[in-house]
Amino acid sequence: MDFRILGPLEVRDGDREVRLRGGKQRALLALLLVHANRTLAIDRIVDELWGEEVPETAQKMVQIYVSHLRKLLPSGTLHTRPPGYMLALEPDQLDLNRFERLVADARAALEAGRAAEAAGGFRAALELWRGPALAEFAMEPFAQPEAARLEELRVAVLERRLEADLRLGATATSPGSSKRSSLATRSAKGYAASRCSRSTGPAVRRRRLLHTSMRGAPWPTSSGSSPRPRFASSSEGSSGKT
Repeated sequence: MDFRILGPLEVRDGDREVRLRGGKQRALLALLLVHANRTLAIDRIVDELWGEEVPETAQKMVQIYVSHLRKLLPSGTLHTRPPGYMLALEPDQLDLNRFERLVADARAALEAGRAAEAAGGFRAALELWRGPALAEFAMEPFAQPEAARLEELRVAVLERRLEADLRLGATATSPGSSKRSSLATRSAKGYAASRCSRSTGPAVRRRRLLHTSMRGAPWPTSSGSSPRPRFASSSEGSSGKT
């Protein structure tokens, strides 16, 4: 089973999308994915999902959501671990883990002088993104710090990809490399623009970089269109037990 948070939350079982219920159940799964393979206390889960407006039945509702999720996920994935729950995943089951692995390999290639391999690795990592990370939970406090961290990471990877393209542009001198050199030169212009004034602060640099390098390029999706983020509903209506 494949779990995706680099964009709207998505769970896939082979070619089939697993249909999740309303907002709080989806939010619980997203929270567990952000902390995959770590136990989250139920008190913390309640605080993260409801903030200061905690209903009296919050812990019971968490148990209901866990029960529903267990019916959708493979046996042995969602564990009860005092004082709460843990989502157990293999590394490649989560798109974030695949992204970080590709980035680490690409960085190692770049440091070793293998610019073409590095550029390809950075591109493969960026292609895993389907939109802003945890997009549908933009208003949820638990998701905001992680979404901001992941966006900073994505922009840093974009800069490294452009750096790799810049190195390719500097070394691609043979006639057969003209197409690659042209692409690297265009990307390098974006990289240079993003670094022209380090004194303007990271937010301004990020906007300049994205405007220069990603202008006219929407977030990639399998259908070729930009996703429309779905925001979590504040109302739930379900019953069950763990």
